[in-house]
Amino acid sequence: MDWFKKAFGPLYPDVYGHRDENDARRAVDFLERHCDPRGERVLDLCCGAGRHGLEWLRRGRDNIVGFDLSETLLSEARRSCEEEELCFPLVRGDMRCLPFADGAFALVVNLFTSFGYFASDSENELVFAEVGRVLRPESGRLVLDHIHPPWLRGHLEPETRRTTSGGLDVRETRHIDETRRRVVKRVEVLGGAATGDVPHEWTESVRFYAPDEIEEIGRRHGFGIESAHGDFDGSPLSNDSPRAIYRLVVARASRP
Repeated sequence: MDWFKKAFGPLYPDVYGHRDENDARRAVDFLERHCDPRGERVLDLCCGAGRHGLEWLRRGRDNIVGFDLSETLLSEARRSCEEEELCFPLVRGDMRCLPFADGAFALVVNLFTSFGYFASDSENELVFAEVGRVLRPESGRLVLDHIHPPWLRGHLEPETRRTTSGGLDVRETRHIDETRRRVVKRVEVLGGAATGDVPHEWTESVRFYAPDEIEEIGRRHGFGIESAHGDFDGSPLSNDSPRAIYRLVVARASRP
């Protein structure tokens, strides 16, 4: 089984509950400053439980669609929408084959390191191909929030242990596979009421791409990089940046 089909299950909202609303607000602030689509359609690709899309809607914008593979997280997003009386269209599917028409969106956002999940580079590149297809020719934009390899290598914590707000005891061990250019994290949920005190574990494996690799993949699929930032404060990308946020624009008139 692909690791992401297990990882984004019922325990995920608690295990990753420390990714809070402040983080979502910072991301949406960045989008408003740097790539406002002026009311045209936006796709939140790998929207998860809808943190970013819901924040977008709270600001009075009704032009966003959420897309994710995890039915668990989409159900969380639906519950939040009902509680806040917000209309957030949500679609389930695989990002390698998007169920949208050519040129359907002015902006696609892929946040919280949701690129590089697949086993091969060719599968990961399918995401770029599909995003390029559903973006408006010549001016459609992609915002890709990705791992920054220099920061990863300098700040990786081999092991951490914490207790979640829901009482789960979580141990995470990490290493970098330089041969495959992947960061690998084993997550062990050692106990808690939500698990019936039965241990659960899964291993996450994400391919990280250097800026020149992102540029080359983008070029192959009709994108050019407009700018690269090191955080959602808009600072330029440097070796000291904690993340890599790329603003890419469709640089072709039609599909090749």
